[in-house]
Amino acid sequence: MVALKTRGWKDDYLLVIGTVPIILSFIPDMQIYVKQGFEALKETPEWYWYLMAGLFVDTLGFRSLLRGIIDSTLQKRFKK
Repeated sequence: MVALKTRGWKDDYLLVIGTVPIILSFIPDMQIYVKQGFEALKETPEWYWYLMAGLFVDTLGFRSLLRGIIDSTLQKRFKK
């Protein structure tokens, strides 16, 4: 309960941002805007995507999961 109360608004914000395009895709008059938005995102620099991935990982609490994946990958790479 304490974790839920101290979580803040970031989780809710990311959930809304992540689901709005999906919902709008089912509304015929909005589909063009969703498509244009994704077309515009193709022009986004790569560093921005890494920044966004870090934001999601941090906000959604996947740090320990990501740390495990990185550790496993590094061990496999440097073990050889």
